[in-house]
Amino acid sequence: MHYQRSLPRLPVPKLEDTIKRYLAAQRLLLNDEQYRNTEKLAHNFQSGVGKELHNDLVAQDMKNKHTSYISAPWFDMYLSARDPVVLNFNPFMSFNADPKPEYNDQLLRATNMVASAVRFMKTLRGGFLEPEVFHLNPAKSDTESFKKIIRWVPAALSCTLTSPAVSVGGFAPVVPDGFGVGYGVHDEWIGCNVSSYPARNVHEFLQCVHKSLEDIFHVCEGKPIS
Repeated sequence: MHYQRSLPRLPVPKLEDTIKRYLAAQRLLLNDEQYRNTEKLAHNFQSGVGKELHNDLVAQDMKNKHTSYISAPWFDMYLSARDPVVLNFNPFMSFNADPKPEYNDQLLRATNMVASAVRFMKTLRGGFLEPEVFHLNPAKSDTESFKKIIRWVPAALSCTLTSPAVSVGGFAPVVPDGFGVGYGVHDEWIGCNVSSYPARNVHEFLQCVHKSLEDIFHVCEGKPIS
């Protein structure tokens, strides 16, 4: 949940687009007569009760700008269901045998699983869990200096950054044959802008981004810029 605030909100799809996608999916499943009947029902829905429901959905979405319109019904569907997990939600569940034979008793195993789940929930609610991050370049991003920098970036910006430390945007080129890099250190965040000449390729652009990151690290650590 560390990045929850930074997740972009899903837009409410247009009703007419939803109807078009539905009919396109049904076209392959129905014969001509069945499809004509389905098409008539879908268009009646679009101009009738569907329009009212769509307006209600848009209004509800506007009142809950902290989340996406699909979030609440999605959680309600899964968390309120009391159907068996296996087959209904997951194809199967598999557990390795405990290395201690005495712990493989069914009642004891179930008790330990419940106790472990409660411990995990307490750890989560206590804010002790760190998010799992997939590092494309761990030599640069999975470091203490990198973590010191990204702690200044507002949580609401995390999803818009190419990494948790920099915000990269396309601006007018500074020089006709290269890149321009600018960054500003503020009280609560660090902003970094990289502009490129259109003829430059993606590989060279990424190299420039990595170089700018190294420069920022050096500035924060009081080292000379190479």
